Order: sequence, then structure tokens, then C-alpha cells
Amino acid sequence: MSRQPRVVARNLVFAAALLVAACGLTCYADDTPTESPPSPKEAASKPTPQATADADPNGVVEAKTEAKTEALRRKLQRVLVQLGVSTAGQHELAAKRLAELADQSEKLAKDLNRPDRQLEAQNLVMRARYAQAQQAQRFNREVEASVRIAQLRSGAWQTMANSATNARPVGDFWLLQADLFDINRAALDRNQRQISTITRIEWFLSQRDRANKDRPSDGEEQTMLLEVRLALLRLYDERGLSNKVKALVGQVKKSPHADNAVRAALDRWFGYVDQIGKPIGDELLTVMRQYRIGVQQHPLRIQGKYLDQPSAGNGGEVTIILFQTANMLEMMVPGQTRPHWLNVVFHRRPAVDGMIIAMGDTVGDWIKQSIGPVYLETLKDRKFSRRFAVRTVPRYVLIDHAGKVAAVGGVMIGDEVDRLITASRKDAEKQANRVDKAKADDPDPSNAPSHD
Repeated sequence: MSRQPRVVARNLVFAAALLVAACGLTCYADDTPTESPPSPKEAASKPTPQATADADPNGVVEAKTEAKTEALRRKLQRVLVQLGVSTAGQHELAAKRLAELADQSEKLAKDLNRPDRQLEAQNLVMRARYAQAQQAQRFNREVEASVRIAQLRSGAWQTMANSATNARPVGDFWLLQADLFDINRAALDRNQRQISTITRIEWFLSQRDRANKDRPSDGEEQTMLLEVRLALLRLYDERGLSNKVKALVGQVKKSPHADNAVRAALDRWFGYVDQIGKPIGDELLTVMRQYRIGVQQHPLRIQGKYLDQPSAGNGGEVTIILFQTANMLEMMVPGQTRPHWLNVVFHRRPAVDGMIIAMGDTVGDWIKQSIGPVYLETLKDRKFSRRFAVRTVPRYVLIDHAGKVAAVGGVMIGDEVDRLITASRKDAEKQANRVDKAKADDPDPSNAPSHD
């Protein structure tokens, strides 16, 4: 059996598991979202020593309150972990314990007077309510899921009435989670869910940026916003929105709350952004001309109106380079329907050309006979996959009709392919019109305008 490269995703140093779960992203091995949602790290602002001393000279009440809140937090975390790995029989017991902890946290929040301590308890309540909604959804209890999400929204609005420093961002954060939960269970396909999720997260970030324009946010809120931005990055990446990926990577790297580990992870996973807009280069161009599948002709070229652009290296309007492991190609069964990741290329012919780069040692002859030429990139020769930071499969690289790298993304890159096809056709029509106008104005072909 041939040795295959390790290209499945590992857990990133940043983990916005809840957001990723709600986005409809592809989850790869060792990258499965957990059951427990993320929350703003240590969301409540910490009291000053002077305020503590004034309210509780001996510190007894404060210590007891802090110990009680911490105990509830630890118990809640244990239950959330249990729910993620429990069997059917164990689940009911863990779910009952989760409900008890939610009620205890809610009672504690009502009994507390200090806004910052009250916010800590409110945050525990909302974590518990969201986990209850997740479990209800998991076992198809739709009515209960709706009730829990309604409780979460109510708690978020109550939190924003708290006078603690971070109350507003914490409340906004949980309203965001509630909306993402509803998007994820709505009667939408994956494409619609992702578009709706991106819109909601972008709106959330714009609101927080606007709120923090005149009031710099503290470290806890910035940590939470960093997690949200990193989740948005994964959505952009999945859909091949490479220009947005590039802009957001730059923004995150400038954040003082992104440490060296985060910056290194950004370079590993999104290092391809440096290639966007650049020519593909002679080496890849040579391989593309030799291994592209289903060489097509531009429809306007057939009519003799569209001049060839030899720098592009593709006969169609867009070339899609598909990166896949050799063993995944070998798993295809002759005669069966092509997998979705392969149809991203084949369903858009004749508008696109395709090229498959198989990462591994061997590819069976029947694969080549079934889908066309396949370029084999061995474990020692990872020049193309490294260039485009291929760490998950399938991955797609889009080359526009001018021979430049237009986008890199995952299985939901189809909309970007269609956008490039439309742009190519508009450009072709403009060039054809220029040629026709030039011919009409000057019949001498030597004076025809250049298309460079």
C-alpha cells in the first residue's frame, strides 16, 4: 500500500469550536468541534482591591462568592465534557446535572449584588443554556431546543443591563451564538447557511469595532473578538474568499492579543495569501499544459472573436487545480457518481479546465482513464502543495484567464468559480467589442488593438 501524506487538519492553536460548528464547515480528522461552546475568556472584569476592601473588610463574603462561582464553573465544565463522550444511558444523567447547574448559576446571579461577580454567574448560565440547546438539537427535541435558545437570548439581554465593564460584549457574544444556532438548524442548504453565518459574524464584528472606536476594549473582550475573527477566517477560506482572508490575516496579526503561536498558525494555514494576484509561473504553467483535463475552448474563441492569451495556459475561462490525496482518488468506485469535490471541476465544463494534483506515491491507471491526466506529487516533491499551503483536502486553486492565482479554498469554493467565469466572459465581450470597433474604424488588421 502506498504511503500517503498527512494532510488532514490538526487542532489549531485558536479554537472557536462553537462558531465553526454553526458555520457548516468541513470538519477533518482531529478537528471535530466539541460539544461545549466557547465563551469570552474570564469575561467579567476583575474588581480592584480597594473596591473589595470597601464592600467586605474581612474579605470573607468575597472569598465565599468567588469559591462558589469557581466551583460551579468547574462542575459545568466537567458536565460539558461528559456530554460530549457519554453513551445514551449516561447522557440522561449528565443532562439532568446540566439543568441543575444552570438553575444554580441562575440563582447565584440573582443573589449577587456586585455587577462583576453577577456577570460571571450570568455567563455560566448562558453557557449551560446553550449546551442544553445543543443537546436538545442532537436528540431531535426541537421544541426544547427552541425553549433553551429563547432562555439564552433572554439571559443575554439581561446581561447587557448589567453595569459591569464587559456586560455588553458578553451579551452580544451570546446573542451571536443564539443566531448562529438558529441559522444552523434552519431549512437552508450548506451554502445558504455559510452565507448567512458570514453576514451575521461580519455584522457582530462591525458593531463591536464601532463600540470600541472611542473606548478601547480590554484584554478579555479582545481575546473573544480574536476567536470570532479566527472562526470567520475559516469560513472565508472554505469558500475561497482569498482577498478577505488576506485582509483579515493582516488584521489579526497586528492584534496585540495574537501571540507568536497564533501568528505561526496563520502562516501555516493561510500562507497562500501571498500568492493571490501573482502569475502562476513557468513551472506550474508547464505542468498545467501537460496535465489539464478536458481541454475546452472559450465560446467566443470558437466564433473567432476572442484572441488567445498564451500566458494563461488554459483553454477555458478558469482553470481549477484540485489537490487530493492519491488514496482518496483510489477509493472512487468505477461507474458510481463522482464525489462532490471532483464535480466542482466537471460540472462547470466547458467553461473551465481542470487539473488534479494527487499527493502520494501511485495512482491507478483506471483513475487516469476515468477522469483524465493526473499529476503525481510525491512525499518528497511537495513544491506545489507547499506553495499553496495545502493542509486539508480537497483544496482548490483557481487560475483566472490571465494566468494569475485568483483564489484558494475548500469544497465550498463554487460561488467563487462562477464569479470568475462571469468576470472572464464580461472581459471577453469587452475585448471582442474592441476588436469589432477597431475593425469597423480601420479595416487594416495590423492596426488592431492589443489585448495585453
